[in-house]
Amino acid sequence: MTIDAVQDLDGSVYNPAFDDSTLINAESVDRAAESGTLSTQTYSDPTSQGTYGVLADQATTYTSTDQDAVALAQFNVRSQSTPAFRLPQVAVNLMAAENNLYAQLGVVLIGSRIRVANLPRKLHRQRNLIFMLKGWSETPSTDGYRVVFDASPADNPPKMILDDAAYGRLQCDGQTLNAALTTARCDHGRHRPPPPVSRRSPPSAPGTR
Repeated sequence: MTIDAVQDLDGSVYNPAFDDSTLINAESVDRAAESGTLSTQTYSDPTSQGTYGVLADQATTYTSTDQDAVALAQFNVRSQSTPAFRLPQVAVNLMAAENNLYAQLGVVLIGSRIRVANLPRKLHRQRNLIFMLKGWSETPSTDGYRVVFDASPADNPPKMILDDAAYGRLQCDGQTLNAALTTARCDHGRHRPPPPVSRRSPPSAPGTR
């Protein structure tokens, strides 16, 4: 379900909060291969640790260099070292919303995802936020049909969390890697079309037609 923050959101129930339950300010990344762990790279955010304490996490990557492992640790820490913006409740008045949300409301379930789109820049730096639906209440009246959703962040932690059963899957059920990954060179060539063919007739010899 997609709710436009400008056209559909009921601002009377706008109470943003900052979620600190998924903070990570120290990351240890194991660079592994088929034979086992090759090296361990770490990264931390001392500023976040001084404010919130040490909140450590561990991940495994199968990249080819230590720098790639460091980059993964840096990404996880930098993207999760401060509390995440969230909306504990998202409200809409179906009769006042500019978009027709009745059909979408009819198919949502507990656990469905709600996307709040087009957030103004002055409210939050991200224009789109995705939440997991935990429940909702419906209040019909003579001049409106108000729905208040109870929500929690759906993609906080982010979508790609290595070794996580829900967010870190890189393959389908029942599939396994049967050979080590290797790098290979791929040469790219540029194809140029042939020059255009002249359609003009050759000049006639003097004295002939």
